[in-house]
Amino acid sequence: MELKDLPSHRRTYMPVLRGKPSEWEALGAVGPSDRLKILPVVELNPDMFLRQPPPIEGAGETPPPRRTLAENQEFARTVIRRFAAQATFAGLRGRLIFDVGYCSRVDFEPLGVRLWNALLTTIAPRTPGLVPAIRFRRWNGGAHQAASVLVNHLAQGAALRLFHEDLVRDDLDGYIERAFQFYELAPENVDLIVDFENDPYVLPYATLSERLPSLDRWRTYTVVAGVFPPDLDQFRPERSPSPLERTEWIEYRKQEDALKASGALRLPAFGDFTTQHGRYRDSVQAPPSYSVRYTDDECFWIYRGYKPNAAANRTGQQFLGHARLLRGSSHFFGRGFSDADQFIYEKGDPTAKLPGNPGTWRTVGINHHISVTLAQLSDPAGTSMHARVAAAARVLATDVGATSAIPLRSALAARRIASSETRRRPPSE
Repeated sequence: MELKDLPSHRRTYMPVLRGKPSEWEALGAVGPSDRLKILPVVELNPDMFLRQPPPIEGAGETPPPRRTLAENQEFARTVIRRFAAQATFAGLRGRLIFDVGYCSRVDFEPLGVRLWNALLTTIAPRTPGLVPAIRFRRWNGGAHQAASVLVNHLAQGAALRLFHEDLVRDDLDGYIERAFQFYELAPENVDLIVDFENDPYVLPYATLSERLPSLDRWRTYTVVAGVFPPDLDQFRPERSPSPLERTEWIEYRKQEDALKASGALRLPAFGDFTTQHGRYRDSVQAPPSYSVRYTDDECFWIYRGYKPNAAANRTGQQFLGHARLLRGSSHFFGRGFSDADQFIYEKGDPTAKLPGNPGTWRTVGINHHISVTLAQLSDPAGTSMHARVAAAARVLATDVGATSAIPLRSALAARRIASSETRRRPPSE
């Protein structure tokens, strides 16, 4: 059978982001042409409604302040309004899927605010580019009813996010068909997301081809998987940098080749969790280490730092050491490759002073990762080498005084990210 989607399944990349300021900044730093090549999923999760930032070791701890119900509700509405505004702005640059599904853990009422109602009153009807996600996992009838109102309100179709327990249902076809009827949708206006969470080997793609109905009709079809552990405790600062194999990308390439050889009806697009763990969990109320995650073609390089400890003089200055080490490494992509690499290059200079914070470096890691993945997807061999060579040529042309081929946006974005260091931000961002 002819491959219906063979030329186009690599044209779209789906990064799954957690919806914190660092992720929005990373998405905003993606250039206009690249932004049209990605279909991001951005989550609104319960931990975004936490009021108390994690304490910093050695700096003393204070008990969380007591707040009234009205104060908590106003805070929750502020979080929702901010998320909606950021999603709306991002949607104007290209389609964006937003997913509030993990808020089922708090019955879709964070801090006593009805989430679905708040979204309805915050996001304008028929907002272009914004696609709400729906799920089966842990959603009751009330959640589906509220979600259907939002889907109708936005009129941009929907995304259906399936997990392993959904995929092994005996009645999967009927379950999806009933959902279509309930939401008044057809596959042509639904983005199908198969979420393997943090296990790229959950099911062979050939099994998905057999299990999923109407595979040739979905608006998009993507398999998402991650590889990062929940934390970096397995990596030791004394052994940095440490490699972590990108098995989600390597397995995708293998499965892609197998589907091509079998003559499958449709090939899935690629998605991942960038440089983050692929299974959502509530935030741990502890400060993160001063670490950097840097993507190569087949592995992540973990520059592991120590956690904040004022008594031991373990501060954010560690980031400058990581940047210097990374800038001088054989796996550094060069300053012209992305906004993030330009930032790393500047921070790797011996004269650099401001190190940034964990949120800044999460932005850098995600922005670089998106650029690498897009380069790999555009190359038949799955390598970023051609993009790296082109970036180096642009830098060389600039250095010898030729007309700069590096977009002005790169310098502007680097300065914007650098300026964000002066803003006070909880370490959990």
